[in-house]
Amino acid sequence: MKSIKILLIVLFFMMGSALITYLVYNEFHVLQVEEIKMNVTVANRVGFVLDADALHFGTTHPGGQSRRTVTIDNSYAFPIKVEIKSFGDLGPRLDVSENEFVLQPTEAKNITFLINAPDDVELNTTINGTVQVVFKRKFI
Repeated sequence: MKSIKILLIVLFFMMGSALITYLVYNEFHVLQVEEIKMNVTVANRVGFVLDADALHFGTTHPGGQSRRTVTIDNSYAFPIKVEIKSFGDLGPRLDVSENEFVLQPTEAKNITFLINAPDDVELNTTINGTVQVVFKRKFI
């Protein structure tokens, strides 16, 4: 009788561990990480860079702003959680319209990135940074 109780307790803990592992894996499972370089040049003129290889904010005046919009879509057959983080010298100067959101299958969302150029920077200075977009499986 005692061995049956011990066996049931061990079985209960094994099933609980398996369930917790499954839930954590689905909640935190990283599907993809995209790192996108970004830059802005501060000068006494305004200029545009339309290349799609990075988030180029072009050229703006000291204290000026520059904006880019990116469409993020879900090509998976299940909901995903998207997290956007910024790094580098340009990171603290970046405002993102939404840093965390959930996309349903086939859903797309336009995200706006806004750069605030510093007032006290030497002219013709290029400031760089990186945007990291993390796609995670969303637990339902």
